[in-house]
Amino acid sequence: MTQPEIFGRYQLLTLAGSGGMAQVHLARQVGPDGYVKPCVLKRIVPNLVSDPALRRMFMEEARVSALLNHPNVVQTFDYGEVDG
Repeated sequence: MTQPEIFGRYQLLTLAGSGGMAQVHLARQVGPDGYVKPCVLKRIVPNLVSDPALRRMFMEEARVSALLNHPNVVQTFDYGEVDG
């Protein structure tokens, strides 16, 4: 069995889907004392990460989605940047 890719404080378990600008991974957040929280993580596809305009749009999407609270919308708990 292969080790999960580490992405900041998350472990990427499986690629759930990929589109034009982003990948969605089944993941888990790992913390102290055995804390593990299953989650889904969206990140920019590697070949587009160097595009500053795309990075700004992606971060703005995350910021706005974090403001939403509705039973039919997936909740955003965290957003940020890992290793540039």
